[in-house]
Amino acid sequence: MGRTRELIVVPTLVALAAVAWFLLETRSEGGAAEARIRHEDAALELVRRLVAAQERHHAAQGRYGWLEDLRAAGMLDGVPTRTEGTDLVAATPGYRIDVLLPATSSASQVVALGARAEERLNERLARKHFAVVARPWDDDTSAWRTWYLDERGRIFVNEGVSDPLTRERPPLPSMRPADHGGVDPAGLRWWPLDDLPER
Repeated sequence: MGRTRELIVVPTLVALAAVAWFLLETRSEGGAAEARIRHEDAALELVRRLVAAQERHHAAQGRYGWLEDLRAAGMLDGVPTRTEGTDLVAATPGYRIDVLLPATSSASQVVALGARAEERLNERLARKHFAVVARPWDDDTSAWRTWYLDERGRIFVNEGVSDPLTRERPPLPSMRPADHGGVDPAGLRWWPLDDLPER
């Protein structure tokens, strides 16, 4: 009788332990996914605030500006920023937000974009175009997507930041996604947010 009870109790305890472990892991992964979505939503909200600041800057100055220009004009009140290298970036948990303006290197009909430290500004095109990009911090596992908003309010998303190579340093787009069907020469694929299924 004691041996029979042992044959029943031990496997039952092992099975219960396995179920408990599975439930804890599932709950932990669900909590991490919810945190990632909160980080993405906060980044997208900050990007929208920066787009509104760009519109105010354009109305006052006749062109779009870098984050440094927006700060100097008093349009970044309440926007968390930090300096990375020589650039000012906006920041939310898990995300860095960059402003891209047209670069002088564009010789074609396609508008080339560049970050402040990378390119010289095309003053003529800076009166018409800008982009704000939110991407995960280097080696950050608290976000999945990279967001892109332009001067027309179009939102594009790149979901490739979860692969190991792109995760190391999600690149900035070098051209406006709307100008070339969402495929960046750097190999990024940008999808219009409206084309994605509801989450």
